[in-house]
Amino acid sequence: MKKIIALLLLAALSLQVSFAALSPMKPGVSATTEETAKSRKQLEKLMMDKISKMTIKEYEVIRGKKMNVFERLAFKATQKKLQKQLKKEGSGDSTGFNVGGFLLGLLLGLIGVLLAFVFSKDKNLRKWTLIGWGVWVVIVLLFII
Repeated sequence: MKKIIALLLLAALSLQVSFAALSPMKPGVSATTEETAKSRKQLEKLMMDKISKMTIKEYEVIRGKKMNVFERLAFKATQKKLQKQLKKEGSGDSTGFNVGGFLLGLLLGLIGVLLAFVFSKDKNLRKWTLIGWGVWVVIVLLFII
């Protein structure tokens, strides 16, 4: 019985030592940093733009073989979807009402605007925070007058 307990204790200690041998990761180092993700997204957008403007002949050259009728139709349909997606992404930054940004500017005033500009990179949120602050200023001026 003592040999079994000693063996289990030895196994537990060896596991403990092996875990201690691993070095912790540095906090600033990660596989997907913000800059890498941003450049990857820009590269994807560039490739989507290039494919959406490519002709069938150019695609056949890249592919290395001729496409049949159904493949051509599928390629054109995919190009249309890519063009719609690119158009949607291009206009998505500054459109649409942002309730959170508006209320942030309306309820907190200048402090809300500063918080939005410090903690957010969303242009639409910042825009609506400024609009909310403008409404706040108009309401304050109306009470003063």
